[in-house]
Amino acid sequence: MLFHVTMTHTEDNCPGYNPAIRAETVAAADGLQELSKELGVKVHFLVTGAPEHVAFALLEADSVGAI
Repeated sequence: MLFHVTMTHTEDNCPGYNPAIRAETVAAADGLQELSKELGVKVHFLVTGAPEHVAFALLEADSVGAI
């Protein structure tokens, strides 16, 4: 099944403005491919809509539980 995911955050929690969160975000992004394989989730795309503090993803998985 395909899942469209919309993710938002506040300016206070924005990786672009907070170096501590930025480091965590980069580390998570670096491990995304391996984690998605482990969970059985295919990432079709992941894009940001800056400066609106939003990101969109199209994910494919057998169930919402995998996501």
